[in-house]
Amino acid sequence: MQNNTLTLIPTISIHPGQINLYNEVHWHPHKPSRERTNQQNEIITHGAEHLLKSSRSAKGNVSSIAKRKMTKAVNYMLFITNDKTVTNQYTGKNFKFKIAFATLTLPATQIHSDNTIKSQCLNQVLIELKKYYHVRNYIWRAEKQKNGNIHFHILVDKFIPHQELRDRWNRIVNKLEYVDTYRSEMQSWHENGFRVRKNLLRTWPLRKQKAAYDRGARTHWSSPNSTDIHSVQKIRDLKSYITKYVTKNEVQNYALRIEKLKEFREQNSNIQNKVPGTKRKELIRKKRLRQSTAKKMMQKGRIWGCNTELSNLKGAQSVVDWNLEDELNELTENENVRVLKDQYFTIIFFDSSILMKRPEGQLFKLFSQFLFDKFGYSIQTELAA
Repeated sequence: MQNNTLTLIPTISIHPGQINLYNEVHWHPHKPSRERTNQQNEIITHGAEHLLKSSRSAKGNVSSIAKRKMTKAVNYMLFITNDKTVTNQYTGKNFKFKIAFATLTLPATQIHSDNTIKSQCLNQVLIELKKYYHVRNYIWRAEKQKNGNIHFHILVDKFIPHQELRDRWNRIVNKLEYVDTYRSEMQSWHENGFRVRKNLLRTWPLRKQKAAYDRGARTHWSSPNSTDIHSVQKIRDLKSYITKYVTKNEVQNYALRIEKLKEFREQNSNIQNKVPGTKRKELIRKKRLRQSTAKKMMQKGRIWGCNTELSNLKGAQSVVDWNLEDELNELTENENVRVLKDQYFTIIFFDSSILMKRPEGQLFKLFSQFLFDKFGYSIQTELAA
């Protein structure tokens, strides 16, 4: 009877700006007993059992695994999206463009489930962006506003005029009558002409309220400001900006605030008892408001998504031979390269331009072939341009 043997194969995985080194576990023969399979799983997941429980549906919170996947998708999207020259249709001036980063909101109070909004509205707008603007790569993130409405951040690789995006989104959400509801509410509020929203003056000045009223009245309240295009042209570290934006945990932040407030009051119960009744009632009211807000910000269903090509990116993988080992040693000697070593893996962080300067190297060839096979993207073509 043949014994099962364990073999550790040094493996490399290349991504934009990052190389992962680890040992891939193999049993021989290839179909081990269930007991051996369990031992293999224990080796792979040692000390990381909690990571296996991650999913894209986490009531609004982004897990550590989801954050890594989203960060990787953003990195790839920015790497394979070329700079383009776009002409402003109003001024006629040209400007450089790489990606579009927009936020889509509901014009009125949400009355449908989160999953209904995603399936009937978000999905439809993504289909139309691919059809009419030839969007190939996209990433979306769902969040809840403090009022309980769901909204979406989307990242796409094509230029989309703001007004066209707004008209398209408003038409789609009005399948569920959100624009009609908005129009009815605005007509009722401004029935006798412009009316100030005094409770919003701190964040929405009178001048801007009047300007919004004038715009709304001109369109008979049929074009609510439900979309926002984020200007990213002047942002130096675009990757960090977008990654931070789409992976933030608003629900978790609110929950932490409530817990800290609870701990503080328990530790200072004697002091709290001396607080006048009216003050104590105000503290209780604020606590309940925070709890209510945190509850509203919980959501159901998937909290993010992307096109198939950006999902589950394993990178350019290969067994580490002598040639690769020599290249890696040379790479890590660069003063601008950072190396993180662990008992089970090594991660090399570097500027991708370092790799691009060595097109004859094996690392470059592996990575460029992976990008071409996965996305149809040719590094050689870009370098030649």
